Amino acid sequence: MSEQRSTRRLLPYASTLVVAFACLLAVVVLRGGGEPAVAGDDGSFFVDLGGVAGVTPQQKEAAEKLLSSTRRNVARFADTADALKAGYLPVGDADSGYEHFYKWSYLTDDRVLDPQAPESLMYEVDFITGKRTLAAAAYILQGYTIDTLDQAPDVGGPLTQWHVHLDMCYDRDPFTFGSATLRGPISLLGGKCDPGFLIPTQTMMHVWVIPFDCGPFAALHGISSGEVAKGEEQMCTHEHGPKGGES
Repeated sequence: MSEQRSTRRLLPYASTLVVAFACLLAVVVLRGGGEPAVAGDDGSFFVDLGGVAGVTPQQKEAAEKLLSSTRRNVARFADTADALKAGYLPVGDADSGYEHFYKWSYLTDDRVLDPQAPESLMYEVDFITGKRTLAAAAYILQGYTIDTLDQAPDVGGPLTQWHVHLDMCYDRDPFTFGSATLRGPISLLGGKCDPGFLIPTQTMMHVWVIPFDCGPFAALHGISSGEVAKGEEQMCTHEHGPKGGES
């Protein structure tokens, strides 16, 4: 009888523990937007991209998935040493304030918007200390021009935007040598890429891993911004910049 009374007294506590464990499991498995939890997730991998007019639920979900998946997968490249080990090499454009590291073999494969294999990583440069901080991944497509840029894969409708860099001059053929230094657009080189190797067009989409004032898919400002499709303006969604939904 004594054992039965003890068992009855313990039942409410056991039920409470079961409920608590179930709640804990739910928190670990699910997070905002249905994103799975990952090791080391501090809550920054998922960002709610609501609040922009003209975006369908499907476009919002696709953009959120690309953003969170990219942030999760490129976190391992926070240190440039790890990017170098993985085959990403700088192109020497640090004077812009952001330095691109390219993995040139990825530019000629069949993968498109693969968060596990972005074609480029971009680091913010501290001109005083020289420190590089991982700022964004850049997905790059070949073969599109200003006239055909509207045919590039649509991800998130008004939330995402491709931009194109035209007539970029490198010191040598990166597809042959595996690396090259960017000399600049030929518009700043007297209209010629001589000596050098000309890449007529590179179509790019940034996915920022740090808050950026024009949102997580915006191009850089100024001369480094590239060009967008005819009839479009450079995207700037302040709803998702540091003063909007992200901090």
